[in-house]
This record gives sequence, C-alpha cells and structure tokens, in this order.
Amino acid sequence: MFLRNNYTQDSRIIKETETLSNEFDIEVICQQDKKDDEKIIKKNKLIIRRVVPYYSDNRIILKFQNYILFPAISAIHGALTKADIYQANDADTLIQAYISAKLNRGKILYDSHEIFSELEMNKNNIFLGSIFNLIESVIIPNTDARITTNEHRAKFLEEKFGKKFQIMENYSTQKYAPKDYDMIKKRIRKEYGVLSSDTLFIYCGRIHNRRIEETLRAFEKVKNKNIRFLIAGNTQKYKLRVSDDRVALLGRVDAKKVTELEIASDVGFIFYEPTNLNNIYASSNKIFSYMTNGCAIITSNDILTNRETVENEKTGLCVNPANEKEIQKAIQWMIDNPKEVEIMKKRGMKAAKDKYNWEANESRFINIYLDLMKK
Repeated sequence: MFLRNNYTQDSRIIKETETLSNEFDIEVICQQDKKDDEKIIKKNKLIIRRVVPYYSDNRIILKFQNYILFPAISAIHGALTKADIYQANDADTLIQAYISAKLNRGKILYDSHEIFSELEMNKNNIFLGSIFNLIESVIIPNTDARITTNEHRAKFLEEKFGKKFQIMENYSTQKYAPKDYDMIKKRIRKEYGVLSSDTLFIYCGRIHNRRIEETLRAFEKVKNKNIRFLIAGNTQKYKLRVSDDRVALLGRVDAKKVTELEIASDVGFIFYEPTNLNNIYASSNKIFSYMTNGCAIITSNDILTNRETVENEKTGLCVNPANEKEIQKAIQWMIDNPKEVEIMKKRGMKAAKDKYNWEANESRFINIYLDLMKK
C-alpha cells in the first residue's frame, strides 16, 4: 500500500489497514513528515515503512521530496516487495503501485480519496495538473479494482474513466469511542474555562479554505455572553487572530484531544469552499466525527454529501458559508434552541452507532480484497 503522508495523519488509511491486518499481511510505504516520526512501525501483521525522511519545510525541497524522491524510492521498495495486491491511494501514488504490480504480477487497487485532477493545487498549477491528468488517464483504466468515498465521486469518476468505482465511505470508527463521555465533557470544559451552561462551538481541522474567517466574524456579531468557540488547527501558519475573549485558538492538537474537544462541545462547524468539484463532492470525515462524538452540526448547503447527511438525519443546519448573516443566524438558533440541539446531538450519535460507522461496512472492504485475490 502506497501513501504520500506519514500514515498517522490519514484516518481513512488507519481504518483500512487495521481492518485488513486482521486477515492479511499489510505493508504501508509512506514518508516521514516530522523529525520524530518513527521510520518503521510494526503492529502484528501491519508494517508501516517510512522510506523518505523529513528534510525541511522549504517549499522547493518539499516539492522535490513529494513529486520526485518519494515516488522513485517507494517504487523501488514496492518493486522489491512481492505482494498479491498493491493499493494506490490517490493519483500521486499510482505510478509506484503500477510499476510494482507489473513487475511482481500483482493486482492494483486504486483508492480515490479525492478527485485528484479537481484539487485546487492541480487546478492552479497547469503543469502539475497536466501530469496528474496524464497519469490518471493512462493508469486508472488499467487497475484491477477501484474504490472512492461516496456516490457523487463514484459517478464522476466512472463517467471520466469508464470503469466501475465501488464505494467505501469515510465513516468514523466506533472502535475507540470513549465510554466516559460525561467525565470527559466536564474535564475539557473545566480545562478551557467553559461553564456547563455555556453553548460551546468547535472547529477542529484544516484552516485554509474552510471559511474560518467568515465564521469568526459571524460569531463575534452574536451578543450572547454564554457562548464559547474553540478552534483547533494550524492557526499560526495562517495568522488567524481574534479579539473576542469568547474565542480560543488552540493550535494543533492530536487525534485523542480532537475527540475530547468534540465530546465537550455542543455544535461543530464544517465548511468547504465550492471552488472545484472535489470540494462539492467531498465526503467529510468531520461530519461523521461530530455525529459520533455528539455534536450538532452547522455545515455548507452546497457540499452535496455533507448536506444530504445532515438533512436526512436531522443533525444540524445547512447554510451558505459565504454569507456571514446566515452563519450568524444558525449560531443564534443553536443558542436559542438548546432542547432541539440536544435532540440533534442524540440523533447524530444514534445514526453513527447504527449505520454511519466503519465497523458496519468493513466486511465490504475485506471482500474487495478477497475478490481481487480470486481473479
């Protein structure tokens, strides 16, 4: 399995590999993103091998590392590793999976986390976008099986490449869900000075292109004193500043802390900018994470899967993220209707437990591998 990050940042791959390692020997070939990343991790039948070390945050060095050094070294490792199935995760690992599979007479599984040609970085960089378009058009039709995150992306990819894409959704896992919700909620609220009577809003994740500035301005216009807003993410890199003492910038936090923050919160934000089809067809992990951890949701009305999930399960409100007045009204509604918010939170947790979870669907993923091995 090839992956162009350090593994620990990719919740989808963590779920996939933990599922597969119950049945198969799995090796993940990825890269080191931080100086303290371990180069080799072994967990029962799972090996995580980081083949390219961390060098620098310099943009030129990073591009060389990401687009030349890592593909070359990972292709060599893959070619020297005899396997039945080689899984590429997005178009930036297709070449190494293809080379390895052909040299070792293995099968290729393509997992499209994104519509790669529609990513902002590829749209804005004609040269890079052209290269990945070429890679996709040549290799994807020659893969043995393909999966993606939702029906909207599957339909788009099937029409583009003329090949069937099976769906494996980005649902959260129930495996590590804590049992002591009330204790966690009290501890986290105490840690950040949030009263039990306060309505706590949360955002955890990427800062860039998530309408955080608009959300902040909308929040600051709400006059209620008994509200708080915690933002966890790389706020320093994007120079996010606030003047409202009801808002706290937490910086980056680990996955365990994210879960605890969401458990302690009442409402979670998740906005995308509909600037490309990849975003419009996005299937956000965060939607399912909020539901699992008991947050009502305020999300975009123009991101199809997010809107459909929230509206169908009645777990939150959908607004135009470019309209600060709409965001402000949604915030105010959450404050003014605490009983309805509690109902939304309970609906979300029940839906996550009953169907929007990885465990309810992981047998389908194992069967994809088993079917490939029979071919």
